[in-house]
Formats: sequence, C-alpha cells, structure tokens
Amino acid sequence: MYTVNQPQTPLPPPLEAVLSPPTPYKVWQLDEFARKHIRFSKFQKGAVTTALNGEKAGEELVQVNVATNARKKRQKGDQRHIQKGGTIYVYDARLRVAEREEEDTRKKDRAAAKGKPKA
Repeated sequence: MYTVNQPQTPLPPPLEAVLSPPTPYKVWQLDEFARKHIRFSKFQKGAVTTALNGEKAGEELVQVNVATNARKKRQKGDQRHIQKGGTIYVYDARLRVAEREEEDTRKKDRAAAKGKPKA
C-alpha cells in the first residue's frame, strides 16, 4: 500500500486550568472575599437586604393573619337568631340578647337553690 504523508493541523497547546476561588462557608471568609472583590460586596449587601426584607415580610404576614382571624371571629359573633321575620334594630336585638342571658342566669340560680345543677 502506498501512504501519503499529508500535513496535519498542529494540536493547540494544553489549556491551563482556571481555578475559581474557594467557596466561602463561614461569615469571616465571606467578608474577606468581599473585601478583595468590590463587585461581590454589592452582591453581598443586596443579598443581606433581601434576606432581611423577606424575614420582615414573613413577620408582617403572621401579624396580618392573626388580625384577620381575630376580625373574623369578632364579626362572626354567636350568630343567634333574634327574631323571625320583620325588621329589628341592632339596639333592640342587643337588649333582647341581654334579657335572654339574664333569664338564663336566673334559671341557673333557681336550679342551684333547689339543689339541681342546670347545664
């Protein structure tokens, strides 16, 4: 067999490994890295601000949920029926509820005086 020796493109020189800086795991390492790299300090400042804002938003959400639940509970009341049909004013309804509660306490007192505890 006849082989022809053709010129080949030379191989490129081997690439030098690009070493990235070690990942900082502790706060002091992060601060030291930030002092050396100014652009990173802006990133660090933004990350800390974002974390604090997220924490504050979480606390505010808890407070809003507590206030919402309290408002719902307050508005729900006891949901007793005061009157069937017709219109009744809030003042009159509250008077009727108060009278009903007084009557219930009187009945309990009479039952206690007789010696029979009423539930």
